[in-house]
Amino acid sequence: IVSSAAPDSGQQVQDWHEWVLLLAGAAELEVAGERLPLSTRDWVVIPAGVPHRVLSTQAGTEWLAVHAPAVVGEPPAAHG
Repeated sequence: IVSSAAPDSGQQVQDWHEWVLLLAGAAELEVAGERLPLSTRDWVVIPAGVPHRVLSTQAGTEWLAVHAPAVVGEPPAAHG
């Protein structure tokens, strides 16, 4: 994922766990009400059902996001 300088800052609540790695750049997330500044090589796990949002990103920030089922043996819910 490559970010613009103006990310969608709407709150997200997902049915799957998400592991996010910042490959390059900088960003600030809010996870369960806590602000998390991230820079290159920082990562965070966002458990299923936890409210989160992107507060800011540096233009061109690169992310790797891996989704995992909230229940073992079930695939992540489709989204798009």
